[in-house]
Amino acid sequence: RRVHGIVNQDMESEAVLLKAKTLLDAGKYKETIKQCTDEIDGKGKKDKEILFIRARAFRCINKLEEALEDVKACLVLDPGDSTFLEEQAQIIKQMAERGAHSKSEEKIDDSEKTLYADYRKWMESLGSEFKKIELKYFYADYRGVVASEEINKGDTLVYVPKGGMITLKMAREAKIGKILVDKKVSLIYPNNSVLSTFVITEMKNPHTKWKFFLESLPKSVSNFPIFFDEEEKNLLVGSPFAPQIQELRDDMEKDYTRICTAVPEFKKMATLHDFMRTRALVNSRIFGTKIDGEENDSIVPLADMFNYKYHSDMTHWTYSPERQGFVVKSKENIHVGEEIFVYYGNKPNSNFFQFYGFVIEKNDHDEVNIPVTVHPKDPFKEYKEDVMKKEKVPSYIKVSGSTEDKNFPNLMSCLRFLTFQGTLEAMNKIVVVIENEKVDGTSEIARKAILPFSIENEKMTLILLKELCVKNLEQYKTTFEEDMARLDNEKLTYNQRNCLLFVSNEKRVLKFFISLVEKALLLLNTKALPELDAAISSENKMASYFKSLRKLLSEKQIFFQTYQLLHTQCN
Repeated sequence: RRVHGIVNQDMESEAVLLKAKTLLDAGKYKETIKQCTDEIDGKGKKDKEILFIRARAFRCINKLEEALEDVKACLVLDPGDSTFLEEQAQIIKQMAERGAHSKSEEKIDDSEKTLYADYRKWMESLGSEFKKIELKYFYADYRGVVASEEINKGDTLVYVPKGGMITLKMAREAKIGKILVDKKVSLIYPNNSVLSTFVITEMKNPHTKWKFFLESLPKSVSNFPIFFDEEEKNLLVGSPFAPQIQELRDDMEKDYTRICTAVPEFKKMATLHDFMRTRALVNSRIFGTKIDGEENDSIVPLADMFNYKYHSDMTHWTYSPERQGFVVKSKENIHVGEEIFVYYGNKPNSNFFQFYGFVIEKNDHDEVNIPVTVHPKDPFKEYKEDVMKKEKVPSYIKVSGSTEDKNFPNLMSCLRFLTFQGTLEAMNKIVVVIENEKVDGTSEIARKAILPFSIENEKMTLILLKELCVKNLEQYKTTFEEDMARLDNEKLTYNQRNCLLFVSNEKRVLKFFISLVEKALLLLNTKALPELDAAISSENKMASYFKSLRKLLSEKQIFFQTYQLLHTQCN
């Protein structure tokens, strides 16, 4: 991270500034905040550079209101500073992403706080433990778990006994679940649907054990794409995600119909909308657990209230066989008042949006679908289609914006195969077997692949990749630049913003591959190894592919030099 304008005549202050910057660069955000706060309090006046460093640290731990306050103070001291203005814009964007931009002034209903007090008592009555945390209402519709006292690395934050969890096994053994199992009803999403029938049944039960948990569930599910109106869905046109959402709605309706056919009374308990709403809530709260040696999807009260943060490494959760319950532990020291997050893993926004109703800005794991089908006029069309069918090659390959993506080599192998125009015998020779070495020293076949084998074929492959990406971009109603302009300049609803972030991230990935093609073609045309080495050093997300090009060019140059030597000797 670059700190703007470090110019200070006071050597002592300069040393403090350097130490704060070092702490920030090292990711020690809490120490950074303390260092800056001590400096500000000690001087009795505000220094824009110290304020800016503290703002960056606040933003990194998601204390956005404090970060915004510090940046505004920086702008009072230096109104035209572009770095301060850019930081302010980033904080506001992040606040909008979590829903704060339009909701921060809304009044929090006191009944929600009363409900939480009853909820805590209920959880304690089940034998749950959560002494160092509390639920905080940041603003309407946004709550999270914060530290109520100092937390050390390794501390248990939440313990919920097995009896306080809603498990798939429990749902299957309940009345409706048992009928579905006994009748062997075929459901498209069996686990989530059966869990949803249990939750709906308990919602209708006036004496349910789960009263306080069920009352704590969000009232609105309008942020889930399956409930979007036409205007919101229109923002997703061109993305493969749009038909995927419609397919999900159709599949939910099929599951609902099959359940109602097997258990007619269920139709009186829940409408299709009720079922879809509950499915959305269940999907966003499931923890994959292993209980008594069996995989068992579970809903865990209280643990489901931790918010997600991209690449956060604050906590670890698991089912503990020793304690016979679900445990969330801290992976770092956490200060009083700090929000505590969980991390769901490396997932594309299509997963977050569909199952959780939010989108991560600039998600490194976002994917696009690149079609891999044989051209209708290819002279080897029948042969290639037979091979692809035999090898079970899908009609498209999902790949993220990096050549390090595990699917990228598969994509390039397929495209090399599609563009190859040699004989059938030669075509068979270009396929190589990639093996993985196992722990015991033996190897196993991981995949078949076609590595770069000729400069001309690689050029054709790259041109095809660019054509496919351009064609994908043409499916959208707006350009990447238009999306970014709207995100920067318009006051958008939470759903509108998520839709634009989602499609702009897809377009960013497609533009990455177009850029990759243009740089790679230039390097292949010049055949200059020094330029290729420079590209390998400077282009992190493209480096692995450029390394394969270097190997190709090196082999061709060695061949050409050997040919020249032999030709000279013969003469």
